[in-house]
Amino acid sequence: MIGKILKLHGFKGSFKAILYQTPLGKLFIENSDIEVLEYSLMKKTGSGCFMYVLRTNSSDLDELKGLLGFSILSKDESELISDKQNSAKSDLNSKDLDLNPDNNNSDNICLNDNIDLNKSSENVHVYLLGMMGKDSCKMEICDSAGNFICFSKQVLNFGSGPVLDTEKDFMISYVHINGFCKDSGKVYIADNIAMSMK
Repeated sequence: MIGKILKLHGFKGSFKAILYQTPLGKLFIENSDIEVLEYSLMKKTGSGCFMYVLRTNSSDLDELKGLLGFSILSKDESELISDKQNSAKSDLNSKDLDLNPDNNNSDNICLNDNIDLNKSSENVHVYLLGMMGKDSCKMEICDSAGNFICFSKQVLNFGSGPVLDTEKDFMISYVHINGFCKDSGKVYIADNIAMSMK
């Protein structure tokens, strides 16, 4: 086929995702019929800590795992983290995707404006691909109002809230987003997601 290959690289080449772009501009995960509707990258400079966001037309976690080689955490609708969180200051300026993560110089990074989680539906699925480097950074997910977002408890939870943290050299996982909540426990869909990495 005639088209363009885009490579999403991980820290020091630890993983890569290859997307195929058709002449009409559509993006697919290579060697599959899974369309990538939107994607974005968030990273803290020099830490090896970053997160990709993919919005796809596939809910087949096993297929995604086989294609991309990542461990996958599936959603668990029965348990949501509802701990009350403090407000977090975030840089909410839109960032263009940088295919070379080492070129991003911001500590507080948010999703591109075109990543709209409200669009998530039966036929559209949002995934977060997160990775922590050797210095064991924390990734704190919050919305544009500074409220922390709750995930399924299947997401690794170290500390007071949806914080991904590890002392291991690397941890790679997918998180299938199924909803968000505030401390009241009510489901809350954020219109803009920010990540603060410490």
